[in-house]
Amino acid sequence: MDDFVIVISLIFLIATVLQVILFFKIWEMTKDVKRIKNEFLPFVKWSKFNIRVNILSGNKEKAKKLIIEKFFCSIYYEPKNFYEHKRTFEKELGQIGESVPDKIKELKSYNHFEQIFK
Repeated sequence: MDDFVIVISLIFLIATVLQVILFFKIWEMTKDVKRIKNEFLPFVKWSKFNIRVNILSGNKEKAKKLIIEKFFCSIYYEPKNFYEHKRTFEKELGQIGESVPDKIKELKSYNHFEQIFK
């Protein structure tokens, strides 16, 4: 009976140590997510500003190019929000009187986007 208690105690000790290790690994991953988010957000703010500047200065082609770049960047960093980003993209292009390119209209999901660029 004593051997059984020792074996069970060792198993619980090992499981506890592994849980602590897992906790710190997950904690590190959240820092990575924050770092990625902090790298991405300034680009979005910068691109929104530049889009507005180009629209106001009458440079629609440059604004269209920036909107397309922002769309691709958005779906790359946040693929789970693909449809939301696509609706925003279509709305932004509509606001400057431009149509959505056919290749982008054909995109059905982020996986479809990835398959095109493999």
